[in-house]
Amino acid sequence: MLGLTAILRGLGDLMVLPTRVPSKFKTKFPYFDQAICAIDGAHFPITVARADCDRFRNRKGWISTNVLVASDWSMRVCFVYVGAEGSAHDATVLDWSKLIAMVPEDIFVLADAGYGLTEEGLTPFRSTRYHLKEWAKRPNGRPQTPQELFNLRHAKARNIVQRLIGILKRRFRVLRSGMECEFPTTKSVIYACMLLHNFLRAVDASDQAQDLSQVPRFVGTERDRQAQQTNSDEAPPQDDDSPQEHVDDAERIQFDFSNGTAWRSWMAQAMWDEYVEFQRPPEEASYGESDYATSEDGQGDEDRDSDDQEEDL
Repeated sequence: MLGLTAILRGLGDLMVLPTRVPSKFKTKFPYFDQAICAIDGAHFPITVARADCDRFRNRKGWISTNVLVASDWSMRVCFVYVGAEGSAHDATVLDWSKLIAMVPEDIFVLADAGYGLTEEGLTPFRSTRYHLKEWAKRPNGRPQTPQELFNLRHAKARNIVQRLIGILKRRFRVLRSGMECEFPTTKSVIYACMLLHNFLRAVDASDQAQDLSQVPRFVGTERDRQAQQTNSDEAPPQDDDSPQEHVDDAERIQFDFSNGTAWRSWMAQAMWDEYVEFQRPPEEASYGESDYATSEDGQGDEDRDSDDQEEDL
């Protein structure tokens, strides 16, 4: 217990909710340039008294605690809420955590559809292809509607928290094999694992946590095997090979966060219009004076390289 207390006290300042969005993330996902983190729920197997089993039994039928995990864009845990029963819905756990109250005005988090769209939480469109593994099964892999394009980009950005949860479960065996201790101690152990992960990311620039995905998924006891099944809903790590977008601040649409669910549709349509224009052949694309300079004979000073027509996902 002394070691656990030392970790909690000594590393507590390594978990901080960011107030700024890194420029690298803004360049890669300009339409999400006001998203400070991505959130998801993670189920960790635990042991509770027989009288509490029903409350802690999750939808898959085993005993767990539902933990809200928030990842920053460097794959560090920037917020965690530990202690919810396994039967608790993700949206309920988010409400209990009070995380949204900490989010500054005009800033939001990326969440999955289970949380519900709010001014502070940007979620994907329901009944539309979303998870990266679903896109991998598609023959051409190209979005066909504004909603599909939005969901694809949302999934690529939010995938970082799903990868983080998978890394935590593989890095710390106790998070997938179950903890047989008093529940207050269980909560402290989970929190300590998050802090240790952040410590490793902070002190070791060469930390290759992604490589832990090569660790065998099913090891140890039957409880281990059952616990690792929680990873089945997580999208596998994906290399984001989409072309980077560059949108000047002056040109970017200023979204009305107070306009209910309309701001997501507005964002999706803006993405789609830009995407369609980018896909058009050079002779069909429309150029403004600032976009396409002409010489005295009326010919373009330079042609758009065909490589610039690469699909922008």
